[in-house]
Amino acid sequence: MLHDCETGKIDLILTKSISRFARNTTDCLELVRKLNALGISIYFEKEDLNTGDSESELILSILASLAEEESHSISSNCKWAVQKRFQNGSFKLSRPPYGYDLQNAYITMLNKLSYSRKDLLLPYINAVTTEDDHEIQQRLCRIRTKLQNIRMNRDDLVRRYSLGSIEASEFFEKTVACRREERELLREKSITERFFGHTFSAQALDQFISEWKIGTSRFPQSSFCALTDHILISDRNQVTFVMKCGLRLSEEIGSVKKSGSGR
Repeated sequence: MLHDCETGKIDLILTKSISRFARNTTDCLELVRKLNALGISIYFEKEDLNTGDSESELILSILASLAEEESHSISSNCKWAVQKRFQNGSFKLSRPPYGYDLQNAYITMLNKLSYSRKDLLLPYINAVTTEDDHEIQQRLCRIRTKLQNIRMNRDDLVRRYSLGSIEASEFFEKTVACRREERELLREKSITERFFGHTFSAQALDQFISEWKIGTSRFPQSSFCALTDHILISDRNQVTFVMKCGLRLSEEIGSVKKSGSGR
């Protein structure tokens, strides 16, 4: 989120409460000051506090200190309760972690994808592959050039304003216009790179699947990191692997667990 703030994608942050934003007063105030310097305000819903107000920092420091103490108190109480339940033998273990089930589900998904490569994977690759990759590269090059020019113009505006050669109103108006144009270009750059990246990621996935030996039980750690973007878990029985090429592949966890090799 901080990266998106620095690149101009966010201009306001809505937060449930101060305790959800930071765990201690120092971190909270440092982040607020950093974001204020970028022209980004934070609104805390529970406390009804907006950091864009001039008097908010004093109130924020007090409330953040209270939230920090409350967090420490809750943590201490939870630890004490767990220790007591261990002592009297009443502690109940939670459900086992997903880890092994997810590994088995991923291997099962790869086996199925290998079986259905011609019917599923190759048509998807044809759908995301563009015939004119050179045109996309030229578009990205033009976007990067425009972004570089905008940053140079913004630096020049700061220099001219510090020398007093332009009025404050003109400086503010042109700076806002530069930031608006930069946000639009960054959004276009992100969309273009995502589309362009899907092409290469789909081809990498196809290369991996074509070499995958059906029936392999060993979890491919390095390939998992290279090919998988993230994992979605809708419930205890189903997981969806979102590949970096955009392809979504779902697998039942319960069926894998019953087959026996995961735990």
